[in-house]
Amino acid sequence: MKKIGIFLVGLIFLFAPNAFSNQKEWTSLNKVLQDKLELKNEMAALFFVDSVTTAVDELLQNLQSIANPLISSDERKQIVVKTINMFESANSWVQVSTIKSSNKPETISISEYLNRLGYLAAKKAYSKIVITLHPNKRYSGIEKTSDPIKNVTYYSFDLSIWQHFAGFREGELIYADGTRKLINFKATKNSNGLYDLIISKISVSQTIPLTNARINRLRKTSSYGGYYEKSM
Repeated sequence: MKKIGIFLVGLIFLFAPNAFSNQKEWTSLNKVLQDKLELKNEMAALFFVDSVTTAVDELLQNLQSIANPLISSDERKQIVVKTINMFESANSWVQVSTIKSSNKPETISISEYLNRLGYLAAKKAYSKIVITLHPNKRYSGIEKTSDPIKNVTYYSFDLSIWQHFAGFREGELIYADGTRKLINFKATKNSNGLYDLIISKISVSQTIPLTNARINRLRKTSSYGGYYEKSM
């Protein structure tokens, strides 16, 4: 099982709070993280937040690559394996929904979800797919839990984030939506006193249509690389 390790990033303390709406929001989260995760100081909290951001960004880039109809089948398979290794297991579940099925999301394994995404790309259902994430994340449900079978203690928490999806064919919009997702992480303390992260599951809380202005912004994106937007 691959774990997403926390690593040191130079000058992170200058930038991490900017991922939040205001200083008050960061101050509140900083206190919660230090208390709940038993972090020593604000710098440790910043490192933790940066590691979560890095994990979400890696997941986004992988999904965007798998959905890219221009990459080879072998390359897509390698990225699928890499993505599954970010999760607790290949059977970790994720929820998917459309605008019509927002109230009844479908629950499938991450393995099946990635295979579906790859199938759409291989069959060229879309000539272009753009996936973006809104950066103002919300942390909730931070709990300390012990697993007696594995003899390990970990912290579980949810990260709420908006994902925007748009699929085009020859420049024409085929489908687009905005989905608020809850990414459940498990964090275990390693020998260095830092935390390793693994994704446990991803649930859907809401799916809505995108505005024409946002769709046009996505339409103009020439790269297949996912990116973070500054505002909803």
